[in-house]
Amino acid sequence: MDSTSAVLTVLLAFLALTRPAHALRELHAVSTIENESISWIAERGTGTAPLPLSDPRVARSVNRLLPDQIHLTYMNASAVTVSWAHLADAKPSVYALIGDYTYADDYLTDGTVAYTGFPNNTFNSSIPQPIGSYQPRWDSYFRYTQYINSKVPLIPNHGNHELEPQDNAAYGKNGGLDGGRQFNSYISRIPVPYKGSNSSSPLWYSVDVGPVHIISLSNYDDFSPGSPQYKFLTQDLAKVDRTKTPWLIATWHAPWYSSYTTHYKETECMRQSMETMMYEAGVDVVFNGHLHEYERTNPVYNYTVNQCGAVHITMGDGGNIEGLYKTFIDQPGAGNCPKPNTLPNYQPGPYCPSFTFDLNNQFAGYCGTKQPGWSAFREPAFGHGLLTFQNATHALWQWNRNWDDESVNLDQVYIIRDRTCKNQPSLAVA
Repeated sequence: MDSTSAVLTVLLAFLALTRPAHALRELHAVSTIENESISWIAERGTGTAPLPLSDPRVARSVNRLLPDQIHLTYMNASAVTVSWAHLADAKPSVYALIGDYTYADDYLTDGTVAYTGFPNNTFNSSIPQPIGSYQPRWDSYFRYTQYINSKVPLIPNHGNHELEPQDNAAYGKNGGLDGGRQFNSYISRIPVPYKGSNSSSPLWYSVDVGPVHIISLSNYDDFSPGSPQYKFLTQDLAKVDRTKTPWLIATWHAPWYSSYTTHYKETECMRQSMETMMYEAGVDVVFNGHLHEYERTNPVYNYTVNQCGAVHITMGDGGNIEGLYKTFIDQPGAGNCPKPNTLPNYQPGPYCPSFTFDLNNQFAGYCGTKQPGWSAFREPAFGHGLLTFQNATHALWQWNRNWDDESVNLDQVYIIRDRTCKNQPSLAVA
C-alpha cells in the first residue's frame, strides 16, 4: 500500500495534535448525537455525500496518532483516567502530545500543590527553582503512561508548563531554551528528531508519518520573520513532497483561533508572522492545546471562512489541575471581552494589535456578540479525538467527550481536500 492510499488514524487526546494547486476543504457532518442521522455541517464544492460509518473504507484504521494535555493530576482524575483508557482502547500505532504533560510547575518542591484554582489563579509556575516545580511529577507521569509509551511511538510538542524556568530565567520572555534555563525537564526526558529535519532546536522539527507530514512548532520561541524557527518553517514547507505525504499538519501549543475568553489572541503575533506562509503551502489541519476546552473551526484564513484554509482544532481537554474554561468572548456580560493590550508573562514577543473578529459577518471589533463564523463547534468538556486519513483527499475527524462512561462522539466531520484550490499540489490519488 503506497503512502497516498494508506489509512492513518490520529488519536488526539490533549490539550492538543496531527499544495501549487490549493485543495478545497469540505466539512461534512457524519452523524448527530441525538439520532445518529447523516447531516451536513458545511457544504462546499462538489457536495458529494459523506460515507456512512458502516462503510468499510471508514471503518479501516491501520495507524493511529493521539495528542495533548493528558495530565496526571489529583484534580479531574476521572477525566484523565478515561482519556488514557480510551486511548488504549483505540490501539494507536503512533500518538502525539502537544504540551503540558505533568504540571510539575504547579507544585512546590516539597510536592504540595501551589495552585489554588480559579478565580484567583494563585500558583507559583512563574517562580524559578528551587521554589517552584516538583520534578518527581515527571517520574510519576511516565510510570503512569508507560503501558502506552512502551508500545506506541510518541510525537511530542511542548507547552507553557514545560518552561520550568531556572536560575532566575525570565520565564519565557527571552524565548526558547534561554541558554539551558528553560525546558530542561522536557528536552532531557523526551528526545525529538530535530536534527533529521534540519532544525537547530528541539522545540521545532518535522516528521513523516504514513501519508502525513507533521510540523511541530513553538509559540514559546522567536517566530518572527528571519528567526531560526521562521527559516526552518520556510525551508521545511518548500521540501514537502505532497505525492508522498499529501496531508500536511502543523502543531503548536497555544491556538491562533479561539472564541473563549481565556488566552484570547495570545499568539496573535505568531499568526501574523506565519499564517500566510502556511496558507500558501496548503496546510490542511492545525492542532493546538493550551485552552482547557474543545473547539473546531471551519477552514479559515485571516479570520475569514476560506475553503482553502486550514481547519484549526483546539483540544486542551484531556484533563488538568486547573479546570475547564467555560466562558465565550461573545457571551453577554461585563468583563467577558479581555483587555486587548496584555500578554501572559510566559508568552514571548510584543503585543500585536488585532481588532479583527469575524470578517465573514463584517465584524471588525476585538470581541463579537455571537459565535464567529469560523468557529464550527465548541464545548467546554473533557474529551479526546480521532483523525483517520482514508486516502489523499479524505480524512474523518471524530471528537469524543470523556465525561461519559463510554466514548460518546459529539463532533464528527469529514475533512476533504480538493485540487481546485491553488495552494494544493497535484496528488497521486490511489
